[in-house]
Amino acid sequence: MDSEEFQVQSPLDQKTYHCRFHTLTTGISLRHSDTVDVKFLLNGTPIVLALPHAAFAEYRRTAGRALTDGDAVRIAGLALKHLLESGERLDTPLLTLSHEQTLEFAERVTGSAQSRISPSPAVSD
Repeated sequence: MDSEEFQVQSPLDQKTYHCRFHTLTTGISLRHSDTVDVKFLLNGTPIVLALPHAAFAEYRRTAGRALTDGDAVRIAGLALKHLLESGERLDTPLLTLSHEQTLEFAERVTGSAQSRISPSPAVSD
């Protein structure tokens, strides 16, 4: 999957969503949040997926390598695709993935065999 630009059809409303990567920033600089913020344009409307830094640190500790900026974009893109395909409503411009969700998507993106949990479609905001 091309994580920087992709299309997804939602079973919720049968609408096709065009997703395009926009920016990657640290949440601490904008929202005083310890996250990596990945902004996509969803049919032109901004949506930010916040990935907790603590999950990045744990991944590095357990996998023996750091997650890159490209990995962060792929993690957020996969999470966004999963949410849309699951029929989740994206009514808020900021979605914060849990620590566990971030690790699960990181393992899927990097091909790590250490799958701990299934990603939950629910996210907190």
